[in-house]
Amino acid sequence: MTRRAAIALVVALATVVPTFAQDDDPRARAAQLVREAQALADDGRRDQAMARLLQALELAPDYPSIYAHMGYLHELEGNTTKALASYGQLLELQPGDEYARARITHLFLGGKFPRRLRTSLLRFSPVSFVTDECRIEASVGVDELRRGIAYTSDVIYPEEMKR
Repeated sequence: MTRRAAIALVVALATVVPTFAQDDDPRARAAQLVREAQALADDGRRDQAMARLLQALELAPDYPSIYAHMGYLHELEGNTTKALASYGQLLELQPGDEYARARITHLFLGGKFPRRLRTSLLRFSPVSFVTDECRIEASVGVDELRRGIAYTSDVIYPEEMKR
């Protein structure tokens, strides 16, 4: 083998080996899928971006960036509940994540609050909520209904915010 052929072989192997290594590492593959999702979202192809994020989630469910991007896509689609769930999952993985806190604060205070929301998501709220159970008696002979409720006595709109 000539020196030139040997160098070409080494270069070829050097470019192939990292690809195999990335395929063996689920977290690295998930990071690649997140980057692809970001590019797709930037191009306005949100459905394809979400599909990439779901693939990444299967590979590395503990990779925080997935939830940040999912939350953002859910916000763009107007699905506040799913966005809150995604950002909440991000905070579960990284409790001090400032991006997630800022987005959750915006969702709770900056827009139309969802009429129905899982009470488990209220723990991420910038506003303190109390959860309780409400018993409703419709009429005689009808079983009572029990519903979970949440309420707050906190100031929801700080003075500096527009109402």
